[in-house]
Amino acid sequence: MPVITPKAHTNSQSLRGPAQPQPPPPPSKPPSAPPAAVPREDGFESAPARPLVALSPPIAAMKIEEVERGSPLSIDGPIGYLSAISEKGPVGRNPWNSSEYISGSHATNWRAYSEYLTLFGGPLSGLGPLGSMGPLTKEAWAALPEELRPGGSMAVTGPSGILGALGMLGVLGPVGATGYKADADGNFRDTAGKVVRTVETPNGVEDLCEDYTERGALKNKKLGSRYGVDATIGAEADEFPINSDRKHDELITLCATQKRFPSPGREGGTDILQLEVVDKNGQVVAQRAVDGGPTWMQLRVPAGSDLKVRIKALNANSDDPAPYRLCVVGTGSHSKEVNGGTALYAPGEPKTPQRIA
Repeated sequence: MPVITPKAHTNSQSLRGPAQPQPPPPPSKPPSAPPAAVPREDGFESAPARPLVALSPPIAAMKIEEVERGSPLSIDGPIGYLSAISEKGPVGRNPWNSSEYISGSHATNWRAYSEYLTLFGGPLSGLGPLGSMGPLTKEAWAALPEELRPGGSMAVTGPSGILGALGMLGVLGPVGATGYKADADGNFRDTAGKVVRTVETPNGVEDLCEDYTERGALKNKKLGSRYGVDATIGAEADEFPINSDRKHDELITLCATQKRFPSPGREGGTDILQLEVVDKNGQVVAQRAVDGGPTWMQLRVPAGSDLKVRIKALNANSDDPAPYRLCVVGTGSHSKEVNGGTALYAPGEPKTPQRIA
């Protein structure tokens, strides 16, 4: 037989006698004090850590990775603020950048000469870096250390990364051999002034790799999966589209490199840049933040994916904006060869964007 709990009597006070005084409620917990600034050996104070902005939709909490100064992928390394990929290198809009004289404001359109060179084994021919004898082949993959292969701990510096033949320093970029002249926003244009996004080579049609200004990138809603952006970020996040190759699953490497000199006045000495990759449904599919070096990641992406990359500066604000350079490099039709002759997705495997490094 079930036990039935009787209801409380409506005149409970008359049964229990006079009401007894209740003890006072426990004191409320005082609000915690904000974290104090941390003194540094150099006499400066590091700003207290701030909580990360909540993500929508929520994903697992992200840990900021720390990189030691002087290590290969630190801000002093080959993808840092003084490296070839920075504005101190060949690509930029300064008098010392060779891109200014190859495709920039001091250049002329030399597309016809580029085609002539290709006929005689030039950089865009089958004998060049995009051909069967270049670094984008399975034979080259076999000779690479594991760290430089796709998914490796230093893949950003390997053939599939931002320093490779498909990036801004390669034959398809501002210091490359296409012969196209770039406008003020970074778009390549032909002799008729028409914007061009691809170039025909003996190896097939290749997407170009542009170096955009922030304004130029924001105006272009059809950015592909090979480009760079010179931008500045404060409290607001920056966001740029990534439209992957329409025909091929590809590897996409992203890297946000700080532009300014590390300063002891900023937490950790460097700007902390966070990268997020968002799919067309607004779902964050990958994220990373690095303290002490550029933030990079590598993903495998199904053909025809429409993504966005979101950049945040975790220790910058509107009064102290952080200049940076974003590099996006997709492997396109070279993906299988760059991956050692192996398809990026196994047969029957669900094809979704996935971070692999």
